[in-house]
Amino acid sequence: MLELFSVLLFISHHFAYAEYNELALDTSAEFIEDFYLKDLRRQLMTDEDTVLERCLSIYDPGEWVQFMLYTRESATVYEELFLGNLTSIEDSKFDKTKETKIVVHGWLSKVHMRFTRDIRKAFLEAKDCNVISVDWPSMTEYTIARFSVGSVAAKLSQFLSFLINEAGVDPQSIHLLGHSLGAHISGIAGRSLQNVTLPRITGFDPSGVFFSSKPEYRIDASDADFVDIIHTCGHWLGYYDPIGHVDFYPNGGLPIQPGCGFDLGYCSHCRSYLLYIETITSDEPGFLAAKCDSNSDFNSGKCCSDITQMGENADRKARGIYFLYTGDQSPYGLGNQSIPAQCWDQADTIS
Repeated sequence: MLELFSVLLFISHHFAYAEYNELALDTSAEFIEDFYLKDLRRQLMTDEDTVLERCLSIYDPGEWVQFMLYTRESATVYEELFLGNLTSIEDSKFDKTKETKIVVHGWLSKVHMRFTRDIRKAFLEAKDCNVISVDWPSMTEYTIARFSVGSVAAKLSQFLSFLINEAGVDPQSIHLLGHSLGAHISGIAGRSLQNVTLPRITGFDPSGVFFSSKPEYRIDASDADFVDIIHTCGHWLGYYDPIGHVDFYPNGGLPIQPGCGFDLGYCSHCRSYLLYIETITSDEPGFLAAKCDSNSDFNSGKCCSDITQMGENADRKARGIYFLYTGDQSPYGLGNQSIPAQCWDQADTIS
C-alpha cells in the first residue's frame, strides 16, 4: 500500500513539473528554486497560515540525520555514530582500516526498509567492511523531501569530514551509494568536502522530479573521481540524461523494466539497486554493457568495440553511455546475453 501511495504522490508532482515546463521561460537555477518554493507554500498553507510558514522557515532536516553502523560483528543491530563525538566511533566496531560503504536511502524510505537493508546484507556477506546507513526524514510530502536534500547533504558532508579529519579514516576507503533522492544527497555531500575528493559515488536512478539540469543541485561527474549511475526509470521517476562518468541504461533506462508488469514507476525505480546488489555477491560478469550513442544502435548490434561491466566491479576508467539487457526476475544478470550476439566475441575478453 505504501508503494502505491508513494507512486501516486510522485505522479501528482509530475503534473506540477509539467506546469513548470510550460511556464518557465527563465531556466536559471534561481528561478527553478523559487518556482518550487512557491509551489510548496501553495500546497501547504494559506495566506493566513503564518504559524506554519514560520515553522517551515526554521525546520532543518539536517538536524534529524542519523548515522547507523553495521559490521559483520553487528550485522543486524546498528551502533549509532554521532557527528563530533569521537568516542561513539572508538567504542563501536568501526574499523578504519577497512573499506567503508555509506548508503543513503531515498524518499519514503528508512534504514530498515528494502534498499538499505538488502544492500547492507549483500556487502557484509561479500566483504568484511563497515556499512553506514544514513537515515534522514524522508517520510514527508515529496516537495518537502526534495528541499531537504541540501540540508541532509550538508550534514553528511560534515560527517565525512569528521571521519576523515578526526577519526583518521582514509578517504580512499569511502564509497557513497544513494538511491533516488539519496543519489543527489550523496553527490552534493561528496562535492562539498574541502580539499578531499572521494574515489567513488554510485547513484541508483537519481530522482528526476524537481531537478534541473544545473549540476550544482544534483549528483554530477565532478562529485568524485568516479561517478557511476544506473538509470531504470528515466523520464518518469528518475533522471534520464547522463550525469556521471559512466551512465548505464538497462533495457534502455526507461520504465517499464522487464518483469515489472503494470508499473506506475516504483518497480522500475527500484530495479536500479536490485541489479547492483547482484554484482556485490558474485564475481561473474553478469551485467555486460556496450558503449553506444543510442539504444537503437545498441539493439542493432552496432556498438561492440567497448564492452564493460555494470555494478560493484565496474571499470573505473570507463567513460560514456552504456546499454544492456537484463532478465525479468532475479537473478537478473544475463552474462553474454546482456549484449547483442554480434558483441559476444568482444565480451569474452571481460573477466
